[in-house]
Amino acid sequence: PESPRPGRTIPVLYADLDLVVVDKAPHLVVQHEAAFLQFTFLNDLAERFPPGDGQPRLEPVHRLDRETSGVLVLARSPRAARGMQRQFEAHTIEKEYLAVASGTIAADLHELHGSIGPAAASTVPTRRAVVPDGTPGARRAHTTLRVLQHLQGATLVSLRPHTGRTHQLRVHLEQLGHPLVGDKLYGHDDARHWRYLDHLKRDGDPRWPEECAVGRQLLHALRLTCTHPRSGT
Repeated sequence: PESPRPGRTIPVLYADLDLVVVDKAPHLVVQHEAAFLQFTFLNDLAERFPPGDGQPRLEPVHRLDRETSGVLVLARSPRAARGMQRQFEAHTIEKEYLAVASGTIAADLHELHGSIGPAAASTVPTRRAVVPDGTPGARRAHTTLRVLQHLQGATLVSLRPHTGRTHQLRVHLEQLGHPLVGDKLYGHDDARHWRYLDHLKRDGDPRWPEECAVGRQLLHALRLTCTHPRSGT
């Protein structure tokens, strides 16, 4: 039988001539140029919502990691893409994530500050870390963490990123000492991440059940608030 095509069945939260907003499932690739394109869904989604007004393709206006689920906004026109990009650059878009962090986080509220830059000691090129201000490549980052529920050996939290740095939430949780449950990079040494990439390249199950009991990093984009690029609502 034909393999399922997630772009045909992915839940659509909102759609008009400018934007498409979907509830992305985990293990779906957002970036067109990503390394593991067999998990992408954008081409299928574009069959349902063709780009228009000079737009060559349906274009994500922000990113979610492959394993992260939740609200994803895509532009159908250059005007919409530019309007959304201006809002991200001005930090006027509000986002909230749900996450399960390892261990018990005692205080109910944390303001996590710390510049994020390349992890100099890591052999993984994409790995980031909290680094001193002024470090080459460092960029200021700020996340608000609110504890929602204590679980057995873990904590359910709300995360609000006030900046948009690469891997920001994962890095800040690791810095706090409570890395994201199911994260295959942060909270572990480099060797584990390289084993996972090798597993994927051998067409292994991306959930990696041999070493990851929960099947993915437990991070979900719950809510996104923005101004519509055409109507202003």
